[in-house]
Amino acid sequence: MKSVLVDTGPLVAILTRRDQFHGLCVETLRNFTGPLLSCWPVMTEAAWLLREDTEAMERLLLGASGRFLELAPVTGRELAPVVGTMRKYKALRHN
Repeated sequence: MKSVLVDTGPLVAILTRRDQFHGLCVETLRNFTGPLLSCWPVMTEAAWLLREDTEAMERLLLGASGRFLELAPVTGRELAPVVGTMRKYKALRHN
């Protein structure tokens, strides 16, 4: 079983038909069998963007209870690799 890390944009697109990428994201997931993997900061941002769509907000919250989204804990261990990645691609931010 594969897991796919999902950020706010695709998560919001999956949950609301109003999003321009809704169809593409839903179609992409159609044959996907593993859980989507995300974290609480993404959930917070998605909830903010979906705040006026109560049905999408419900889908977000219920989905995070194991239906289609698995929340990974965010601890301090992830920070060193993030800094390494930022350093590696530092020059790209200055173009």
